[in-house]
Amino acid sequence: MKASKKELAATINKEFEEGRNWCHNSRGRYYVMRIDVSDASIWSDTFISETDWKEYKSDNIMKLDAIPDTVKEMEEEYLSDAICKLKNAGWEIVE
Repeated sequence: MKASKKELAATINKEFEEGRNWCHNSRGRYYVMRIDVSDASIWSDTFISETDWKEYKSDNIMKLDAIPDTVKEMEEEYLSDAICKLKNAGWEIVE
């Protein structure tokens, strides 16, 4: 299985922006960046309050981690974490 680093970065950029925009629209909203290592899909789970969440039964679905900082640095950390998780799942990352 192969995943494109460029495509992963573009998806993270888009989904991270959607998550940030979601949070800016109302107090209490939050998002969690997720990856499914079975198909390399990445998305932003959005929630209307901190008492809302989703539970996934698949071990293939994981949270992407990034330390809050600048947008650019967080995107880079999300990408690095996504690549690490995909490689651990047997994916080859191509430029």
